[in-house]
Amino acid sequence: MKKARIIACCSAFFLLVYWLFPSPVHACSCVVPGPLEEELAESSAVFSGKVIRIDENKAKLKKEVVFKVNEIWKGVNETQIVVETPNQSGACGFDFVEGQEFLVYARANADGKLKTTICSRTKAMSAAKEDLNALDKGKSPAKQVEVEQGAGGKTNILVWSVFILSGFIITAVYFLKNGAKK
Repeated sequence: MKKARIIACCSAFFLLVYWLFPSPVHACSCVVPGPLEEELAESSAVFSGKVIRIDENKAKLKKEVVFKVNEIWKGVNETQIVVETPNQSGACGFDFVEGQEFLVYARANADGKLKTTICSRTKAMSAAKEDLNALDKGKSPAKQVEVEQGAGGKTNILVWSVFILSGFIITAVYFLKNGAKK
């Protein structure tokens, strides 16, 4: 009987933790990107650059992609810049590859951070010839910056570690207390 109560209490604890910290779900739905002129007008930033680092933040289901900016057509002036994208293609995340160069069309989100998805005209430089011909020559970045390493999903791991450790401690104390009574 006591074992059943212990199992029920532990199960209730873990279900409560699961319900208190649900994982958000996102689905992708978008139309084909518009013509270059339209995308250029609607984008907050348009630039070409090389991916130098990808910081994945699993807690917020996003990747922060750090670019070394080569050429700018709109909106930025720094030598390095961070662009967010969902961390899964099912949530419209763009699959950037470290070390490769891209032509990026990004929009500012509510926080003012730049974001791009597979719904934009963002593409690998090897596939951007048509866009590059239409954009003419861009300008070089003038402001020298270096983006710091991101925190990624460490916050979520810390929260879960604390809850799991708490569960083990509560269970151990219960067993020690009830074992001493016998």
